[in-house]
Amino acid sequence: MSSQEILALVVTIICLLSFCTVFTVLFRSYFKSQIENVVTGKDDITLIDQAIIDEEKAKNKNSKILKLISKIVGWIIFGIIFIFFCFSIVNRFMDNTMMINNNGILVIATPSMQTKNDENDYLIENDLNDQISQYDMITIHKPANPEDINLYDIVAYYSETADITIVHRVVDIEIVDGIYQFQTQGDANANSDQGSYYQSYLTFDDIVGVYSGTRIPLIGLFVIFLQSYSGIITIVSIIYCMFMFTNYQEKYERAIEERTGLLLDLIELDPSQRAEDNILKQELIYKGYKYTFENGNFVLKDEVDEDNNEKLVVIENDGSNVEKIEKTIENRKD
Repeated sequence: MSSQEILALVVTIICLLSFCTVFTVLFRSYFKSQIENVVTGKDDITLIDQAIIDEEKAKNKNSKILKLISKIVGWIIFGIIFIFFCFSIVNRFMDNTMMINNNGILVIATPSMQTKNDENDYLIENDLNDQISQYDMITIHKPANPEDINLYDIVAYYSETADITIVHRVVDIEIVDGIYQFQTQGDANANSDQGSYYQSYLTFDDIVGVYSGTRIPLIGLFVIFLQSYSGIITIVSIIYCMFMFTNYQEKYERAIEERTGLLLDLIELDPSQRAEDNILKQELIYKGYKYTFENGNFVLKDEVDEDNNEKLVVIENDGSNVEKIEKTIENRKD
């Protein structure tokens, strides 16, 4: 690893830690404030409204299915991104060439095979139109013997001079003392690779694989980005944010669930209390609002003059009897 790469890595780590620290402080402060509003009763009206909405949604089967589907799709997308990220990192340490047994995939990082150079007459004469664009991802296979590599095949080989894997076309094959010698050249280049990526020729052992003909356009662009320090910062930050959000969101939802449960227990909307032929009408008055229910079903919400933050008034009318109950709500601090 060069000094520039070490410096870039250090800067990446510093930026990542700084982002995570700032994000944690801001997120913790936000959710702490929201949770405090819930447990101290400041959001009681909002919670009652939401409980009514949730009750209506619970009756809708399609809403449940859509919610489940959206959750599953979200986790699938996250899983694909995470797997793609892991693949990109592993692929980086393998010089963008991942081989499994004798087959592999490789990302094209340069445009040297993207176009035809006018000086390369052999491309026209042999109707060679299998060019590969920059950022394509291709499949390769390792041939069993050197004679399986043909003239004008596109091969991937490791260049010790450049310390990278090159994907170029075989433009010359010679057999000297029983040893196959290969020369390669990029379709867009005017000169062969001899003298730049290797000294005299390639041997069979230098060749990583032969292009199988399958390519996925442009997907390599994402792989290269995810391999970069910017990409690493982006993905790790997203993963960290998701876990942080999930953690605090669970605490927030738990506080909402507990407070909503407390409110609903005090309201005690129970249509079974009504007389057999009468409608049980219940009115809930709290914090300047009146909620009207019939047989446990929400009817309407109105503003009223009474604004008591500690008392919850429930008026029940079953057609034959009217009962008014005042209940004190516990406002606690966490």
